[in-house]
Amino acid sequence: MEAPQNIALAEEKTLSLLLEKSANLNTMEAYLQDGIESLIQNVPYLNLLPKGGILLTEKHAEKDKLHLVAKFQLSPEIHSLCEYVDFGYCLCGRAAESKEIQYASCIDHRHDISFDGIQPHGHYNIPILSNDEVLGVIVLYLPDGHKKSTREINFLQRVSGVFSLGISLRNNINELESTKIHAENLTVIAENSKKMMTQFLVKVSQKLRNPVHGVIGLAEVLQDTELDNDQQELVSTILENGSIFQRLISEFEDFAEIASDSIKAKEYAFSLNDVFNSITYYFDSITTDKNLILNISPSNHLPDVLYGSPKLIGRVLNILLHNAVKFSKVGGVITVSAKEESKKAKGNCIVFSVEDTGVGINDAIIKELNSLLKNHQNPSALISGIGLYLCRELLSLVDGSIWVESRLNQGSKFSFTLPLKTES
Repeated sequence: MEAPQNIALAEEKTLSLLLEKSANLNTMEAYLQDGIESLIQNVPYLNLLPKGGILLTEKHAEKDKLHLVAKFQLSPEIHSLCEYVDFGYCLCGRAAESKEIQYASCIDHRHDISFDGIQPHGHYNIPILSNDEVLGVIVLYLPDGHKKSTREINFLQRVSGVFSLGISLRNNINELESTKIHAENLTVIAENSKKMMTQFLVKVSQKLRNPVHGVIGLAEVLQDTELDNDQQELVSTILENGSIFQRLISEFEDFAEIASDSIKAKEYAFSLNDVFNSITYYFDSITTDKNLILNISPSNHLPDVLYGSPKLIGRVLNILLHNAVKFSKVGGVITVSAKEESKKAKGNCIVFSVEDTGVGINDAIIKELNSLLKNHQNPSALISGIGLYLCRELLSLVDGSIWVESRLNQGSKFSFTLPLKTES
């Protein structure tokens, strides 16, 4: 008899193999055929006969049936007699109806299907369940007189769970493909959902903004009164969290504008120094509170007057700077720079960068993040949250782009480009 630890290892290898096959997005029939063959050929410790099959549930008005979809070395008689099996009939039907594994050591009274020349054998008939729904049944053949064991039952229940995942995945994919027939209706539904989401975000933002302003206003009044250290710390916490809440509300509003396609980049003549002065003024107290050094160092070779959207530039820099502050250690340095760069295909552009000396990002996440920033995927796909999604969408309005460079424990550098315009 094989050692228990060796059997346990073999079981895990078989389950891993079946899981791998579940993830291969082939057809249902191909998956089940590959699955039953792999199962039978990789469980020598179960002492199975080298044949078996998988039946899938088919819904019928009077009584559900099982349809034999995958067959491994089954006789022609079984192909014919077991092509469709009613729930409750024979061992497979009993497994489906009871939702429990059926075991038979021989051809007993439950073996309703028989034919001349059938060879003595036993069975494990394992229902494949998803929650309380019967997806199908696995039928395995045992030598006549085989004795069942608790270990075998437990393992086969896990096998059933893996097949349940694979079948459910393919059922879901098939359902999605079926909905393509109703693409026009789905488009209308999606547009209505988008409109409802936008309206919801606008209403939430409006309802939250005034109370938050009120809380911050009261906290500022309290800050000017005589407070002990604990009270002063509490008020500071209220102000800090209030500021975070205000920023989230602004991001909700930006998101709602983008979702409704109503956001526009208004372009006019402006001075880049005015943008940087505004940024410096806003972040001076924020960086001071965290003992951070903020350096603003635009190139001296940039034109004095540019044509574009200073509000958009300010929005993007604001988001990137908040992120830099969030992930910087006390005493760190944040540098904002801007320089002119030549892009042969698109002409000259300005490259803005926000660089910090914070915790940094590992290479795997950097690769994924840059891919998401480059491709227009949903905000839920952006592992860093809504802020970078907003940056990407805002920059797309003016033919800009954004990317990140980073080294773990050394800091990150977020850069974005905008076309250089000196006149309308």
